[in-house]
Amino acid sequence: MFDLGEFVYKVGISYNAYITQMIIQAIGGNITANAVTSYFVNGFATNTFVKLAEILRAANNGAKIRAYGTLAALSAIIPSGTTNANLQMGLGEEWARIGHLATYMDVDLVRIPQILLPNTVNTTPLTGIPDSTIYLFADGGYKPVKLVFEGSAFTHDIVPTEAPDKEMGMSLTLRMGSTFVAASKYGAITGVGA
Repeated sequence: MFDLGEFVYKVGISYNAYITQMIIQAIGGNITANAVTSYFVNGFATNTFVKLAEILRAANNGAKIRAYGTLAALSAIIPSGTTNANLQMGLGEEWARIGHLATYMDVDLVRIPQILLPNTVNTTPLTGIPDSTIYLFADGGYKPVKLVFEGSAFTHDIVPTEAPDKEMGMSLTLRMGSTFVAASKYGAITGVGA
């Protein structure tokens, strides 16, 4: 039996993954083009994380900074260095329960659910969000990726009960575009866990 609700849900999930992929590609392109600035660092260490968060806080008029990444990326954020070995043990319960710390050095850590690229679910799965990058954004700042949607609304061709074969045809025409506009400062840590 065909479940229209489940079908529409899956269409929505696929659009969500596609839009997420567009956003990550736009941000990744900007990071690559501006890799030499002080807002992007390679490799996680507590002191570089704190310094980057403080620079971003100052550049965004004192706004709270949040770090976004996949579970694999966020799990690398844990106190580093031999002087913090005992601190790591104390944080182990939270880290083991949710896979990452909820807050680190006054920066909230927010997990981005991983997506699979189209046509790779039943073959070799390819992920759409880098597991080696953490993105830092200011609360209340201008979001760096602008999305544009155009097209027609969802239409269906015929009422299924009136069709001889009880089928319903559907069509959806939608165009999406994205561009990067860096109005508020943001940062990234690449090479996490590498």
